Amino acid sequence: MYPVRAIHFPVVIKRGSATVKIYKTPCRGVNRFTLCYWLNGTRKRQTFDDLDRAKTEAAAAAVQISNGDLDVLTLTSADRAAYMRARQLLDPLGIGIEAGAAQLADAVGKLGGVSLAEAADYYVRKHAGRVAARRVPEVVAELLAAKQADQLSVPYLKSLQYTLGKFAGQFPGRIGDITGVEIDNWLRSLAVAPRTRNNLRGSIAALFGFAKGRKYLPKDHDELEAVPVAKDAGGEIEIFTPGEMAELLAVATPEVVPFLAIGAFAGVRHAELQRLDWANVKREGDLIEIRAGKAKTASRPVIPILPNLRAWLAPHWEESGLVCPYESMSRQFERLTSRVNEERRKRAESRGLRAEGSEFVWKHNALRHSFISYRVAQTQNVAQVALEAGNSPQMIFKHYRELVRPADAEEWFEIMPNDAAGNVIQMPKSEAA
Repeated sequence: MYPVRAIHFPVVIKRGSATVKIYKTPCRGVNRFTLCYWLNGTRKRQTFDDLDRAKTEAAAAAVQISNGDLDVLTLTSADRAAYMRARQLLDPLGIGIEAGAAQLADAVGKLGGVSLAEAADYYVRKHAGRVAARRVPEVVAELLAAKQADQLSVPYLKSLQYTLGKFAGQFPGRIGDITGVEIDNWLRSLAVAPRTRNNLRGSIAALFGFAKGRKYLPKDHDELEAVPVAKDAGGEIEIFTPGEMAELLAVATPEVVPFLAIGAFAGVRHAELQRLDWANVKREGDLIEIRAGKAKTASRPVIPILPNLRAWLAPHWEESGLVCPYESMSRQFERLTSRVNEERRKRAESRGLRAEGSEFVWKHNALRHSFISYRVAQTQNVAQVALEAGNSPQMIFKHYRELVRPADAEEWFEIMPNDAAGNVIQMPKSEAA
């Protein structure tokens, strides 16, 4: 018999340049054999009860290592330690080693010599005190509550609620995640007029400004800069003729007359009129004062009460309270339009004529447009009318300078009531027929 050669551990299995070692690892009196090797940067351990099976697996592992990435085989102990430390640092962040290296290289390249730690410190200082991110519907609700607490007008609040409600429906996620490109694409998809699009953009800007104030967005948040202001060439300026204005006042209820008269003969904006208090309509001095915070522009002087306007207001003047008792005038405009057309129909029938072709149509913002147009023609002074209307002279000169003749202006400002009830004396001469 040949003597049995003793087996010395660890047993080394070699294939090509790769080696796998088998260690004897007894456990509870039973011999066991453990393979230890590195594969693709990961340390492997396999334990077997049978040495031959361990050798077979070790050979297969050595072949796999030899055929794999040669860089793995040349890692030094220091390299392996650095690799493992990198994994420990990046794994909790969910970042792979390659992605982490790419981000680091990109950041260092952009910083131009500033260390990444310095850049991070600056960012933390810049955004110190930021609270948890907020979703758009939450910020919209907070903004509306704040505006309501500031006692802003009901029409403004309703408009803001409608606009930002649509925005929150489109972007229900975190406000800081919305890009300017996404906002611009959404506004364009609405297919609205340029002015409407700009109004929507203004509401979104108010929301973002509020979010910055609450520190839901950084101070340098500039995504809205990617949303261009739509070019608004403006629509055609429409005005009422003196005859149409007389018709409107003739059929208006007492509650509506002050709104119509102040709009037509003082040019107060629709929204300002709905907030106007009788206390700011001064009988002594014949002036209307649009208080700061209630005017569209940052500042606006008082507006003169012309003689015909004073006559129209005389039977309605109050010491205080809203001049306009209606939350919305849309329904009142519809009723006025129906009454004017009914009166036209009656007049036509009394003359044996047909009323077709003479339908009255309400014109958007025509009360204010009419005042500016006729006042420019009356005074021939664009700067004066700009002050009275709260517009820029450039805007007045561009849109209103040549709309009406002085004779038309004379008729406009001679529309007067004939008694305390506020009835029109007669139709203007040029339209009485």
